[in-house]
Amino acid sequence: EEAKEKHQLKAMRQRSRGQFAEPEQYYSKSFNLIFEFLGERIDIAEIWGEREAARALERLNTIDNVINTETDSGAGYALSPDKEWNPQAGDLKD
Repeated sequence: EEAKEKHQLKAMRQRSRGQFAEPEQYYSKSFNLIFEFLGERIDIAEIWGEREAARALERLNTIDNVINTETDSGAGYALSPDKEWNPQAGDLKD
């Protein structure tokens, strides 16, 4: 909402100087972070800008990989050296 007001103020100043102010498309640069649970949508955050949305997505993917590693439910990231290797036939147990 604040960005919309800033743009309107800028456009008004340009019109007062006799300049043409091209309207900006507000919603083409905003993204919604949602959580869907049992078919219900829960809005978490509204993210402005493609770069910020890509950064948020990367963080969420990293969190997902760490959780998958800790729960052994996916490939994930190796968080310690013993997680680096899969169990092999004939391995010695601690």
